[in-house]
Amino acid sequence: MLGNAYWKIFGGILLAVLWSAVGTLLLFTMIGFPLSLKCYKYAYISYKPFGHSVTVVPGKNFLLAVIWAFSIGAVMCFVCLTGAFVSCATIIGIPAVWQWLKIGRLGLFPFSSYVE
Repeated sequence: MLGNAYWKIFGGILLAVLWSAVGTLLLFTMIGFPLSLKCYKYAYISYKPFGHSVTVVPGKNFLLAVIWAFSIGAVMCFVCLTGAFVSCATIIGIPAVWQWLKIGRLGLFPFSSYVE
């Protein structure tokens, strides 16, 4: 509970808004509509990442994963890596580093990932 409270203040709100904005942009396209629902799910997970685990399954939806990774996924992963480096600078931010990396993995490969 304390981890999620800390996370919301120092990154969770930013990531949830970013995932929601991507989901809203995808709503306006015919192909992106089903993908937008997944973005909203990941916005919630980005808001409360403690207690969730992300498993990447290689080879699933390969073409969609490559298109995503070289467009929006690169931006999402860059934001998460930047947050991880900033969190490393403080002792209190070290538990958040693993959450940044987990969400970064999800941002780079969202369509071949399972969240538990």
